[in-house]
Amino acid sequence: MVKRALIERRPWLLLSIAAAIIWWLAIEGTQTPGLYQLLLRGVPVGLLAVYAWQRSLGGDGVLIALVMVAAAIGDCLTTLEYGWGGLAHALSQLIAIALYWRNHRPGVKPAVMAAGLAAVVIAPVLAWFLMVGETGQGAVAASAALLAVTAAMAWLSRFPRQRVGLGALLYLLSELLLIAVNARLVDRGGAVGQSVRELVWPLYYGGQLLVATGVVTMLRRERR
Repeated sequence: MVKRALIERRPWLLLSIAAAIIWWLAIEGTQTPGLYQLLLRGVPVGLLAVYAWQRSLGGDGVLIALVMVAAAIGDCLTTLEYGWGGLAHALSQLIAIALYWRNHRPGVKPAVMAAGLAAVVIAPVLAWFLMVGETGQGAVAASAALLAVTAAMAWLSRFPRQRVGLGALLYLLSELLLIAVNARLVDRGGAVGQSVRELVWPLYYGGQLLVATGVVTMLRRERR
């Protein structure tokens, strides 16, 4: 019954999950031609944007759809030029920050606020030290800082932390793991390096999935 409801009521979500699994298991890291990789990489998160858009959830629904659209474009562009992909992802995160700011949680406890601020400080500092001796150290640290701000804002928003807050943190973790691999802290060709790299996509997509479904579910509940 649950599976049938998912297929009938949330087909775009089901297609997104299927596309993400196919990308992770069958396409990523293979010799698939570049144009196909460019197009297919953006499909999973792009379908999350369709899922959010077709729920017709007002201004906040438009924002979460745009978050996913910009992220999907970033996923595609990353296969061509990492810098352009990074700019698209930065746009996605700025839109997400605007969404969370519009939906800030009143009366946040000091301990929760401190945890959010700690993430904003720790993530870019960690990224900076991971990239010591590598080119683009400042840009990578800035990217990590923006992701950390996004995660902190998600955590401090009124959206459910066990989905939206956790999803934003998973996205941040995926970026830090990718930085560790690219900084050659682990042998890229070794078993450990390969295992770490294979974690990046499921953490990233899982984070985006939790964010999209968490925001959409709450907005739908409020409109009933």
